[in-house]
Amino acid sequence: MAAQAKPVEIFDRDAEWAELDRFVTNPDPGPNLAVVYGHRRQGKSFLLDHLTRRYGGLYHVAAEDDPRTALDSFAASLAEWLGLAVPLRFEDWKSAIEAAVEQMTRRSTETGRPALMVIDEYSYLLSGTPALSSYIQNTFDRYKRDRRGTVRIVLCGSAFPLMANLLSGDKPLYGRAALSRLMRPFDHRVAARFWNATHRPTALRLHAIVGGVPGYRMLSEAVYPTSGFHSPGDLDEWVVATVLNPASMLFQEHDRLLREDPRISHRALYQGVLRQIAQGVTKPGKIAAALGRDARSMKHPLDALVDTGLVRRVEDLVFSGKTSYHIAEPILRFAHAVILPRLSQLDRGRSRLVWERSADGFRSNILRPHFEDLVRDWLADQGWVRLGFPEPGEVGQTTISSGADGQRGHQIDVVMLDPESSPRGDRITVRLLGEAKCTAEPRSGHDLRRLEKIRERMRSISKIDVSAAQYAVFSESGFAADLLAEASRRDDVHLVDLDDLYDE
Repeated sequence: MAAQAKPVEIFDRDAEWAELDRFVTNPDPGPNLAVVYGHRRQGKSFLLDHLTRRYGGLYHVAAEDDPRTALDSFAASLAEWLGLAVPLRFEDWKSAIEAAVEQMTRRSTETGRPALMVIDEYSYLLSGTPALSSYIQNTFDRYKRDRRGTVRIVLCGSAFPLMANLLSGDKPLYGRAALSRLMRPFDHRVAARFWNATHRPTALRLHAIVGGVPGYRMLSEAVYPTSGFHSPGDLDEWVVATVLNPASMLFQEHDRLLREDPRISHRALYQGVLRQIAQGVTKPGKIAAALGRDARSMKHPLDALVDTGLVRRVEDLVFSGKTSYHIAEPILRFAHAVILPRLSQLDRGRSRLVWERSADGFRSNILRPHFEDLVRDWLADQGWVRLGFPEPGEVGQTTISSGADGQRGHQIDVVMLDPESSPRGDRITVRLLGEAKCTAEPRSGHDLRRLEKIRERMRSISKIDVSAAQYAVFSESGFAADLLAEASRRDDVHLVDLDDLYDE
């Protein structure tokens, strides 16, 4: 069967649509399984609903019901798909899954077309019926042997750890899926187009607040419709009316994100961990000390936050044993840096005053780390080509000791290794050293001098080869004349501004 063009209503998501469309139209007989997962508001349901409509499939959205009600709801969806006037009723989920696959097999055999069934919010069903995946596995295996029809089953959910582990080696569906797709947020360039953020400094700030989650636009437009972000003032008005407005759902989003994982029951502890990370306390021992807890007690909450995708575990690119934790969802960082410390003021309707007084903290605690993350992502994605490197290497950050007692180490914002070098290996070849600074002042030759000094320090470390390393200075606010002049004379110095980062 020929592939179907992506519906015009779906913004971007070309790769996701193409993968799912190929999955449905694959002529392999019998049932095939796909898993689609990711945090809420990424557009999973929107995409799958359009896919199901395109192929005349069965689309069932589960709810947090008791098992009997959930089963009856699925039976109603199946009856509607079959065009039955009389509702179906099943004794248990085993018979329901068998009946659904049998009916889909018949439909596919009769029409010569694939029959598609999407079960959305699958994790709700699994929590009430833990054996459900086993029922799907048994039915899948039996019909796969028969090789009748072309039945395609998609399981979708937002419970991040549960869905991510649905196909792991100890689970019933291990080895059955032909496709597993994590729906990620838009990157900063796609997000700018999606929000119509034409002013790039404003687009950067918007992305630092809400990231690339498409569903946040719908939430914000419910209380503050906007035609786009074309100046700093557009963002100021939007922030005051939405993210800092207690009546807006965006205001409460940080708490909802924690509620997605049922393992996070003691939310005060997790909020405390997130608060410390948002304030720049990123080492496990320092987080524990700030919360007055034993360092060993941090393992479980940090692991849980990483499993949910709310926090990223970052390893030093060069040295082993240097682990730090960084917030992965920008709106969480914003909540802990701006909203929660001033909650009483915001509850009194002083959102504009709070936003005005948050300017310095927003830049240092939110914009600065977000800009560094964005730069590293850009370099790993396409920046290596833009800078003229023939191949990409691993990208990350590192800290080099100063070599002098009592002095702090040198933190290097951006490091790219040679393609042949493995992170934290016995021998490391560095191809690029970078400084990423999101300040109101243009970057100057001082930043290049700092990188040159760091390179000299790295020369003294036997495992590191920096003989061919180049330099990059990344800036939000442009570059001073001295740095521009020196970069024009040298081919080992790269200057990257917002236009470079946002050009596609």
